[in-house]
Amino acid sequence: KNIFVFGDSSLASNHSLLIGLCHELIERRLSCWFTGQYHANKHSNGETFNLLKQAGCGNLTFGVDGWNDHTLRLQWKPNNIEMIEANLQACHMAGINTSVNMVIGVPGETEDDIDEAIENIIKLKDYITNFQNLNCLILSAGSDYYLEPDKYGIRFRRTQAELYREHPASIPDTEWYSQNPYIDDKIRQERRKRIARAIIDAGINLTEYARWQAEVD
Repeated sequence: KNIFVFGDSSLASNHSLLIGLCHELIERRLSCWFTGQYHANKHSNGETFNLLKQAGCGNLTFGVDGWNDHTLRLQWKPNNIEMIEANLQACHMAGINTSVNMVIGVPGETEDDIDEAIENIIKLKDYITNFQNLNCLILSAGSDYYLEPDKYGIRFRRTQAELYREHPASIPDTEWYSQNPYIDDKIRQERRKRIARAIIDAGINLTEYARWQAEVD
């Protein structure tokens, strides 16, 4: 059996193209197994994921990033937690493995957001095959946070020009923080540890990589 890993940021970016590809794979009776990134959206439902399964899809990695409506809005996500729940459930029911992730410490995130995110993760645990990544926000070159830090209340430990010159790819975690509320590298890591422990305690499979990220056993 042929194995394919799609490198797109999301297989769901062009819904009609994805459906057409699935029909072609089925009609041509091509024996394959494939996986790729996915984002929850209003077009995907049980019929969509059943078709994906029939075509050979064995795993989808959902870039959830935010686990409540507030943090989803902070990250400009076009979906909401209700849509994410519907997609994960339908994908799971179709027999496709679901991998998920989270981005922690975006400007504007609160402790209440973390509490609600943990509640939502546990609520949806039956539809999660594994929790793949627990990513603290990185100030990467080219990102909106990097290009317009003032817009997001981001401040630096040294002059911005000096840091950008010394670190052209990304700014070290210890060299920046955000305001309203105050979030620095220590707070981001503490939140990541708390989320990781809650995931483990809930019996959700947290990958070895995510455990390493959060520095938990």
